[in-house]
Amino acid sequence: MNRVIKWLRWISVTPGGIIVGIISTFLLHLILYFSLTNFVHPYPEFPERVLTPFIFSSTFIWAGCEIAPHHKLKTGIILFALLIFFSGGLIISTLTQGKWFGHSMYLQGNGVAPVMGIIGAFLGLYLVRKKIKDGAYGDVDLHAD
Repeated sequence: MNRVIKWLRWISVTPGGIIVGIISTFLLHLILYFSLTNFVHPYPEFPERVLTPFIFSSTFIWAGCEIAPHHKLKTGIILFALLIFFSGGLIISTLTQGKWFGHSMYLQGNGVAPVMGIIGAFLGLYLVRKKIKDGAYGDVDLHAD
C-alpha cells in the first residue's frame, strides 16, 4: 500500500503543482481586488497581470516539491526546467507574432510579467532548497538529494 501511495504522489507532482498554482492566482485576484477597489476605481489590471506569473511559478515549484515523496531538490530543478522551457516557448512565440487559439499574443505588462514569472520560479526553487537546508523534511541531505 505504501508503494502505491508513493507512485500516486509521484504521478501527481506536476498536476498538483499546476492546481495549487491556479488556486494561488485566484487568491491573488481576491486579495488585490478587495484591497485595491477601496482606493482605485476602476480596478487596475496591471498589478494582477504582473504578479500572476510570479505567484503561479513560485507556488507551482513549491507545491510540486511538497507533493514529491523524496528527491525534493531534484524535483524542484526539473519543475523549474519545465516552467522555464514552456515560458521560453511562449515568450518566443509572442515575440514572433504567434497566435493562441486564433488570438494574437502580446507580452503582459510590457514584458515585466514574463520576467516576474522567471523570478518567481527562482524564488520557488530557493524556498525548496532553504527548507531542505533547514531540515524541514527530516533526514533529507542537501548534498545527497
